[in-house]
Amino acid sequence: MKIFKILISAVAALVIFSSCQQNESNLPVYKEVITKSNLLEIVNQIETSEEVDSEELQLFSAGIARLGVKDSLAGLSVGEVIAMQREFQRKQAVDAISTSAPRVELVMNHTFKYVGIAPKDDGKEPLNVIVYEVTNKSDKEMVDIQGGLQFVTPRDNKLVKLYPVKSKVMIEKNGPIKPGETRRLALPFQHVDTSVRDSIVRNIQGLKHLWQPLMIEFSDGTKITTKRTDNQ
Repeated sequence: MKIFKILISAVAALVIFSSCQQNESNLPVYKEVITKSNLLEIVNQIETSEEVDSEELQLFSAGIARLGVKDSLAGLSVGEVIAMQREFQRKQAVDAISTSAPRVELVMNHTFKYVGIAPKDDGKEPLNVIVYEVTNKSDKEMVDIQGGLQFVTPRDNKLVKLYPVKSKVMIEKNGPIKPGETRRLALPFQHVDTSVRDSIVRNIQGLKHLWQPLMIEFSDGTKITTKRTDNQ
């Protein structure tokens, strides 16, 4: 049943697409070639034509604005401008999805909870130990999670400090994080006494913390990552 619905949807989309292509090739206004002196005349034709739907009108408007700035509008037909803008917007949508999908998938597969900072000054150098908890919401064992933990001011969200979080070494000590498991981890960072930012993070209460996940690695070698690869 699902396959049947998918096929019906695909056929319907193809019919709509074919119809649009036929409109762009058959209507006289779509064959009008744009020159440096007839654009306003063509626009008037399109505005008064009931055969040009609102979507194609918007595509043409966006297309002439985009291509006109590049001085590559003259010599194109109305139909070509619409087709080029449609493909341009499709590519933009694909790029947006390719960027947002990994971030959404990362969020779906884990929970990150900042616990606090534990100053450690009894060693060779003072440390700020970031304590956090990771919950594995996936169905596979997790061996690494990476991202950036930002500390920002509470009112205007100005960045105070960014800590790059890499958890693989700490996770390896107790084995992979199993599906459904919550693991508390502690990651040490050097504390520089002369650094104003380090002092603010260590001593001032009320700073906001923002977690930005970048990568999750599983025990089977698969990864969820925001980094684009050559074949994406």
